[in-house]
Amino acid sequence: LDFISFLDFVRIQDTDPYSNSVEMPFVRWPHLMELAHALLNERFVHLIKARQLGATWCVVAYCYWLAAYHPGVGILIISKGEAEAMEFIDRMGFVRDRLPKALQTGQEEESRVRALSSSSQSGRSFAASLIVHDEADFHPELEASYGATGPIIDNGGRHVSLSSSNPDNGPESFFKQRSLAAMNGSSGYKFLFF
Repeated sequence: LDFISFLDFVRIQDTDPYSNSVEMPFVRWPHLMELAHALLNERFVHLIKARQLGATWCVVAYCYWLAAYHPGVGILIISKGEAEAMEFIDRMGFVRDRLPKALQTGQEEESRVRALSSSSQSGRSFAASLIVHDEADFHPELEASYGATGPIIDNGGRHVSLSSSNPDNGPESFFKQRSLAAMNGSSGYKFLFF
């Protein structure tokens, strides 16, 4: 039930340069441990990141851990499109399938994880305890999606928003505005930049 200890058993989908295996152990890099602790201790997390740093895998592992070992959890994953939303769910399955057998049994049947593509209606009629906007700066209707999920967050839900920067969005995108607000401490979000 300890997420930090759980990470010792997590394998991610990446090519191990030494064995050419398509999976490798999750590595506790300092930035990933900072993210893991923020996921555990903060209600709101906003992360702007470079690609290929393992941050999404950390969030995937956290979502699996939360759903598998905590009954009654509702998690809503919102991605820019349907394929990306299903990729997040597939990653959760990848984590599960590579755990020791004793850790593969949990409360998944009592928890719900739903993945949706981003739209102005995403999450409007869904009850969730955690909402994740994955690659948020690439969502075509991010501001409307925040509005649709706002009541869930306002009623005690937790929110994680993470993304690399979308250069096509320019410096004034909704995600970048939220990044500045989080960085300045005016939004209530824990700001992380990797």
